[in-house]
Order: sequence, then C-alpha cells, then structure tokens
Amino acid sequence: MGNVGLSDADECAEGSDDCHIDALCQNTPKSYNCICKPGYKGDGKHCEDMDECENDYNGGCVHECINIPGNYRCTCYDGFMLAHDGHNCMDVDECRDNNGGCQQVCVNTMGSYECQCTHGFFLSDNQHTCIHRSDGKTENERECCQKVGDIRF
Repeated sequence: MGNVGLSDADECAEGSDDCHIDALCQNTPKSYNCICKPGYKGDGKHCEDMDECENDYNGGCVHECINIPGNYRCTCYDGFMLAHDGHNCMDVDECRDNNGGCQQVCVNTMGSYECQCTHGFFLSDNQHTCIHRSDGKTENERECCQKVGDIRF
C-alpha cells in the first residue's frame, strides 16, 4: 500500500525552504512556493526592493517620495504637512503659532508667511519687527531722497 498514511512535509513550517528573507513561503501538496513580499520583486528565491518612487507618478506623492525597504513614504516641502491620506500636502498656517513671530501682522502664504506692519511703521531688516516712522515718510520716500542726495521736491 505504499504511501498510505504518509503525511506531506510542510517545508515552510520546518524552515527547510530556500525562500529569500523578503519572501513568503506557501506550502503546497508535496512542495512549496516562494513569493516575494509586497514592495519586493523577484522569483521568491531572490527578491529585491522595488523603488516605488522611480515610477512616473512619484509613488503617488504630491511633493517628495522616499523609498524605504519594501515600501515608501511621502514627505512635504517646508511650509507644508502631510495630509491624512499620506500622499497629499497641506499648507501650514505659520501665523496660527505665535503670530508667526511677527510683531504686528502675519499673512499666511502658500508654503510660507510674511510679516507686515500697520500704517506708520515699516518692517525692519529681520523681517519680523516693525519700526515706527518718526518722520511720517514711507520707507520708499526715505530711500528715494537718500539716493538723490536729500534733494526734496
């Protein structure tokens, strides 16, 4: 009666398979199959990382795609944060946190922000502090006159 009562060996459970470390072993009757894990390509005996960022659609990332072994992740440029879908980027409103560091007025822009001053003040070189105009002239008027040698019209 030959093979009656003999059980099929489970090479996967025994660890006697020769599947790559990045492959899954699937037991089959009298054998097994090796299949590369998601994010890897190959025949199962040899698997290598697929670079999802290399394709024409950048891994589906709106800004930047970073390949990691067996996967990828999206990141955003400065001034943006990753949306809940993991692919899109949303503008960060820098003005919501401490008025963006602006002394007077903070204006959020796409991916950034800028400080502005109210009437009677001008923005200093540090682009955050406002300086009172003591002579009543605008900054452009002051620059104009200094460049022409203080000739007033």
